[in-house]
Amino acid sequence: MRRLLRRYSRARGTAVRMTEPLLIEQLPAILMAMPDDQLAQRDRALLLLGYAGAFRRSELVALDVEQLRFSKAGCYVWIGSAKNDPWKKGRELFVPRLPPTSTLSELCARDRGRSAAAVSQDDGFGT
Repeated sequence: MRRLLRRYSRARGTAVRMTEPLLIEQLPAILMAMPDDQLAQRDRALLLLGYAGAFRRSELVALDVEQLRFSKAGCYVWIGSAKNDPWKKGRELFVPRLPPTSTLSELCARDRGRSAAAVSQDDGFGT
């Protein structure tokens, strides 16, 4: 049986290599270690959104700003197509706002302040 499975895996491709998941306890350290430039702000936002919404990498890469709708309670994200959407109808998912006492929400507030300053300087970040 093992030989049969090995032959099958060779014919169909390589086995999936499992990696350790990112834990919520690790996220603040990763976010704080990132530089303070605009690309890092985008990356922090994607990491937080991806973790809070349990999005796949392909879903995050395909996101555009127009697909986000913000409210006081959180953010609505339109996913146009996903792995588990065979008819590519798309769906809207809700990602709740972080609690104000969270370390991650402090990081978000810090980034919001930097983003507002960057947009007011008209350096292309907000366009």
